[in-house]
Amino acid sequence: GLPIVPQGSHTIYYYSIDTAGNIETTKNQVIKVDTGIPVSNITSPTNGAYIKGVTYTITGTSSDTGSSNVSQVEISTNNGVTWNLATNTGTNYSTWSYTWTLPADGTYTLKSRAKDNAGNLETPATSITVSVDNTAPTTTLTTTPATPNGENNWFKTTPSISFSTNESATTYHQWDSTTGTWLTGLPIVPQGSHTIYYYSI
Repeated sequence: GLPIVPQGSHTIYYYSIDTAGNIETTKNQVIKVDTGIPVSNITSPTNGAYIKGVTYTITGTSSDTGSSNVSQVEISTNNGVTWNLATNTGTNYSTWSYTWTLPADGTYTLKSRAKDNAGNLETPATSITVSVDNTAPTTTLTTTPATPNGENNWFKTTPSISFSTNESATTYHQWDSTTGTWLTGLPIVPQGSHTIYYYSI
């Protein structure tokens, strides 16, 4: 009958006998079958992450659902428009990395795909979105009332102070020094003439 072909690399041995009883010398052939599609995942960065710097190392894992083993992993940092080869850091790309030269500030969609030695190529099922942000936030200090309500640039009622930033950030402040403990939240305004120092991350 017809052989049932298993997954993997196997050697099939075969011979024939004719009606006169003559027996053929045994032959063999290696048959390699891998119908499984490999899979890959990005482990760092995580979805929604903010990253900064000149470069960032994207890392991940992969495996082959067949038996020929993963032969390469590619990374896309522009939602699959172009692809770049990752570096094998494990066995058969069980772990891998890719050094990404960070582009201009913005939001980017990262995808990975694996290919095995049989030529099966993964179609990425998921992606992650990250934000590149190498620009410091801008903080604005507002007093209420907006300008001193007394004479000689003095407030004659205690003003309230609030901060606003041009992006999501945490603002720190302290009075009369930059070497003490930095505080968050709304400043408590003391009596007298004071300088408030502040910045945001």
